[in-house]
Amino acid sequence: METRARLGKPLTLVTEPSRWPFGYGEPSLILGVREGAVMHREHAAFVDAARIAVVIPAFRAADTLPECLDSVLAQTEPRLEVVVVDDGSTDDTFVIAARMARTDPRVRTVRQQNRGPGAARNHGASLTTAPYIAFFDADDLMPPDKLATQARFLDDHPGIDVTYSAMEEFDEEGDRRRTLGRRVEPKAPLHETLLTGGMPCLPSATLQRRSAYETVGGFRSGWRVTEDWDYYLRMAVSGSRFAHLPDPAVLYRRHEEQRSSDVRGYFADCQRMMESIHRVYRESRRPVPEQVRLRAHWITLMQAALLDLDGQRPRARRLVLRSLLFGGRPGNLCELLPLLRRPAVAFHWAGLEPPEPRSGATRDGQRRATPA
Repeated sequence: METRARLGKPLTLVTEPSRWPFGYGEPSLILGVREGAVMHREHAAFVDAARIAVVIPAFRAADTLPECLDSVLAQTEPRLEVVVVDDGSTDDTFVIAARMARTDPRVRTVRQQNRGPGAARNHGASLTTAPYIAFFDADDLMPPDKLATQARFLDDHPGIDVTYSAMEEFDEEGDRRRTLGRRVEPKAPLHETLLTGGMPCLPSATLQRRSAYETVGGFRSGWRVTEDWDYYLRMAVSGSRFAHLPDPAVLYRRHEEQRSSDVRGYFADCQRMMESIHRVYRESRRPVPEQVRLRAHWITLMQAALLDLDGQRPRARRLVLRSLLFGGRPGNLCELLPLLRRPAVAFHWAGLEPPEPRSGATRDGQRRATPA
C-alpha cells in the first residue's frame, strides 16, 4: 500500500505474517536474533561513532512505523544509533522494525512485554551510549535537518540541556491542521509554566543531553498518558534549561487511537503528578504558587467526577474533600454538599461534557446490578 509522500519520496508498506525469529534472509547479515532483539552485524561499529541516539517506542505501529523510520534515517546528521522498542505489539510492528534492522546497521530492534511508553523509552535509552538522545514516537515524522539543527545548537550552547521545536499536526489523510508547541517565556520558572500551562512541547520535538535524562532517572514506568509531561516537569525542577527552536517543525500525526485521547488515564496521571509536586514544595518548605494550587484543585475534582461516573462514589467523595486542600470551588457548604452527593457535577462546573460511563456503571454514577 502506498503512503502519501510528506517528506520526500513515496513509501511502500509491506506487511507479512509475524514469524520471528525466522525469515529474515541471509543469517550472516544479522548480528543477533535473541531475547527479542535484532540488529545488523555492523551495528556495534555505528554505535561507537554515534552522536545522537534516537529511541522509538512502538505499540501496534505497523501502519506508521515504516514512514517514521524512513524520515529518521533520512536525517542529514548521519551519526545515529536508532533503537525501536516494540512494546508488546500484537500486529507486525516487530517484523517491520526487524526488517529495517537487517538492512540498515544504524538500527536495532528490541521487544518487551507491554509496559507503556515511559518504560519503552527507558529500555531503549539504556541500550545506547550517544551523548544526545531524541525520543521519537512511531507515528510522527522528522524533517531531514531536525537532528542536525538541534545538535548544532546544543554544541554551541553548553548551558542548554533540552532543545525543542514546534510541531505541525496532520491527520491520517496527510492534511496539516495546526501548529503545536510554543516558546516558554522566562517570566516565571519553567516548572511553574509546565504546571499551569501544560506541555510546551512533545517528546518527538526534543533533543536532550544524556546527562539531563540521567539526572532525573528517565521516565516513570507505569504512567501511560502524561509520562512525558511528568518527565519534562521533573527535568525543569531539577534545573535543566530548555531552549525553543521554531524550525524545523516536526510533523505530529493525529489519529483516534492515541493515548492522549484517554481522558481517564490523563487525569489519573495528572493527579499523581500534582501530588508529587506538592510533596516537593512541602519538603523544600516553599509556598505553593496559587496557579499551581488551582490547577491541582481542578485536576483532583475532575478525577473525582470520573470515579463517580464509573460507579466509585466513595473514592470520588474522598477526592472531593482532598481538593479542598488546594482552594477553589466549592467555596462554601452550599456548593460542597451537592458535590459530595454526586461528584460528577464537577463536569458541569467546568463546562465539560461528561464521557460515557465505563461498562458496569450507569449515567448517575451507580454500579449496574449483576444479573443472577
